[in-house]
This record gives sequence, structure tokens and C-alpha cells, in this order.
Amino acid sequence: MFVGKNNRKETGLFIRDESGKPRIKLYVDAQGEARIEMLNAAGEKLPLR
Repeated sequence: MFVGKNNRKETGLFIRDESGKPRIKLYVDAQGEARIEMLNAAGEKLPLR
């Protein structure tokens, strides 16, 4: 888990699985848009439920 600003200038909460792969991202992007993303083990975006 990481809370802060990454190298893409996204600020938020980034949760990784046990393998270190990103799985949940709640953040504000570099353009100021709020984003929520869930990713599968391959890094593909999953639909929000």
C-alpha cells in the first residue's frame, strides 16, 4: 500500500497484492480528475461494481 504522489503525478491511495502488482487505485490524476480503478493480476482494468 502506498499513499502519496507517484512519478505520473497521480496523488492517492495505491494498493498492491502480495506479488507487488497494483490492484486498487483511488487517486487524482495529473489533470485534476478523480479516478477509481480496480485491476486484475495482468494489470487490466476491471469494471467497477
